[in-house]
Parts: sequence; structure tokens; C-alpha cells
Amino acid sequence: MKRLLAVILVLSLLSFGSYSLGANNNINNVIVLMYHHILPKKDMVGPWKNNSAVLALEDFQKQMMYLYENGYTILTLKDFKDYIYEDKPIPSNSVLITFDDGYKSNFEYAYPILKKYNFKATIFLISSQIQNYYEKFDPKKLQFCSIVELETCSDVFTYGDHTYNLHRKDGETNLPYMKFKSYEDIKNDITISESILSKYIDIDTKALAYPYGAYTDTSQQILKEKDYKLAFLTAKGKVTKVTNPYYIRRYGISDNENFYSLF
Repeated sequence: MKRLLAVILVLSLLSFGSYSLGANNNINNVIVLMYHHILPKKDMVGPWKNNSAVLALEDFQKQMMYLYENGYTILTLKDFKDYIYEDKPIPSNSVLITFDDGYKSNFEYAYPILKKYNFKATIFLISSQIQNYYEKFDPKKLQFCSIVELETCSDVFTYGDHTYNLHRKDGETNLPYMKFKSYEDIKNDITISESILSKYIDIDTKALAYPYGAYTDTSQQILKEKDYKLAFLTAKGKVTKVTNPYYIRRYGISDNENFYSLF
């Protein structure tokens, strides 16, 4: 009988250990989330219907609530940079929230939700698309942010670079510009973008998201020369402290299913 009880106890401890490991599977790494456009479900019609770059507002609300209620730590871009470069400790189950392109919907819908939970996020801006004037939000249009929004929402958002004019693909080959443009073309573009964004970017955490996730050794070399600290991909994968800071993987979030599968 004692022998049977001992076996049961060992099995119970093993089961508990397996459960604990699964519940804390993000202790030694960071999940980087990537969002683009956000719209209420009622407005996800026409080109926005079944579009993987558009997330329903209702789903975004639930996802942020999930992170908050389950005690996930939302890192700032500086926290993340210090973790990579200086091996600074971070809390378990840490998450970095990012948005690509700089759509007006990020400020219209994501901003108040993030602010509610005291979450921070980074938006990678296509600098040529930043508007000099304020325009009322229209869910039927694909609108980009204005200077006014960049400034008024800086209590939640930090900003990164998404190039000036390289967020394009070749009409014949469908290759992203970042894959075949010359050293001079890429460097000139990033120099222009850097100049436009200099007012909004922290010089100590300069970061870029590669358009379409496309990169080459040349693009990495240029970013190092320009003293960019971080560069982000669209490829999936968690980040550890030994991750190459110029090849940071992210998880694109298009629905609740691929969000909850990460946690």
C-alpha cells in the first residue's frame, strides 16, 4: 500500500511539473506581436473583408484584456532593447506590441484600449505617408496618421521606421524593393526617413521594421552604419537574449485563433 501511494505521489508531482512548465513557457523569451489595421467588425466589408492585415476591433479588445488579466508584462521598446543588448532581466511572460505602417486606425481604436490598460506599443511608420493635416477618420478609406496624432498619442506609442519609399514591390517580379535596390538607394531612403522621423524617435532605441519582412546583408549593414539598434521581420518566432537584433521575429495577428495559440 505504501509503495502504491509513493508511485501515485511521484506521478502527481510529474504531472504538476509538466503543467507548470506549460503555464510558464515564455519565461526565457519574448513574444513580439505585429498588428496592422484595426476596424470594427461591422466595417470589415469590401477590401477589408477576409483581409489578413485587418483585425477586428472586438478581437483586439479581447486580446489586450487577456494580456492584462493574465499578468503579462508589456515591454517598452527600450526595455526590449536593453534585454537584447545589455542582458537586463525582464519579467516572465513578457510581450512587445508593434504595429506596421502607421494607419489612422491605430490611433482611433488601438490607442484608447492600450491606454486603458497602461500598455505601451511601437508603431513603425512609412514616413512618406505621415499627413501634415488632421483628417476625420473614415473606415472606408485606408488613412495614415497625422503629425497631430503622433504627438498627442506619444504617451502610449513610441515610433520606429518603416522606410520612406521602399514599402513597394516590383511590378514584374513582385520582389520587395528591399530585396534588390542598391546600397545607395536603400541608404538614401533610410536617411530621408530618419530625418523626417527624428523628432519622434528616441535616438537610443532607433528601430526599423523591414517592409514585407524583406532584407539583405546590405540592408543590415546600412542600419548598423546609421546606428539603428533593432530591425524587425515578419517571420514567426520567439525572441531570446541571443537573438540577432537585426533579425527580430514577430507574430502577425489576424484573428483570435493565432493570438491565443501563442499563450
